[in-house]
Amino acid sequence: MSMVALQIRNVSDDTRDALAREAKRRNRSLQELLLEVVEREAAYARRREWLDERRSHSGRQRPAVGLDLIVEMIQQGRAARGG
Repeated sequence: MSMVALQIRNVSDDTRDALAREAKRRNRSLQELLLEVVEREAAYARRREWLDERRSHSGRQRPAVGLDLIVEMIQQGRAARGG
């Protein structure tokens, strides 16, 4: 598996400091914390893609509460718990 480097520009000092404190709280480096966040978001994106594929192949009507809303609510709950 090949690896690439990502760079994020224009991050405020406050944001960087908050992330550094969180990394320290978890006994991780800032690099480890950020990699975890990026990998988690990629996993969510793959799940959303999979769900979108299933939805587009389905002849059923979408429920009143769509999967996008459910996924978003789960992500918000995880974010509120710091996970």
